[in-house]
Amino acid sequence: MKLTEFFERTYVVNLPERQDRRRDITKELANAGISLAPNSVEIFPAIRPETAGEFPSIGV
Repeated sequence: MKLTEFFERTYVVNLPERQDRRRDITKELANAGISLAPNSVEIFPAIRPETAGEFPSIGV
């Protein structure tokens, strides 16, 4: 079964400036027979905080 058969909608969280990662996930999805499609699998534009705050790093 495909991921899209388990979930009504899937979001991929990605920083807009990281086009390399967007290309990578698009390829990975294609290998699994899944494509980006509105209301099915969508890219959610992440934001990068200016400080880590209480976390060990910004990426956490």
